[in-house]
Amino acid sequence: MKDINEVRFSGTVIKQFYRIRPSFIVFTVRCNRAQIEVGAFDALAAKTHLERGDRVYIVGRVQPLHPPVPRAASFDVVAHEIHRHEGTGQQEAAVQAAQAQQFKAKLAGNVV
Repeated sequence: MKDINEVRFSGTVIKQFYRIRPSFIVFTVRCNRAQIEVGAFDALAAKTHLERGDRVYIVGRVQPLHPPVPRAASFDVVAHEIHRHEGTGQQEAAVQAAQAQQFKAKLAGNVV
């Protein structure tokens, strides 16, 4: 089986959105009780504009922090996709269920 480093989650932007350079952004998302640092590069960074309180859906890869931060998550996420939620909770749940099915199908295709 091929290793897959992909994470999908939704949450609320809780810390200020920082544009470090035109091609790099950083922000923090609260998902349940976890606070996850998210970064994006290049074209995705250039087209993404978020504000504190925005609901977002993130697809990306996990990247360990060096050195690990005490009493905090020891990883962050490099985003491949960033979507702002515009719908209601029921609509969000339907979208997440459909995306979970797509992901399961993708995993099933990678099993040898």
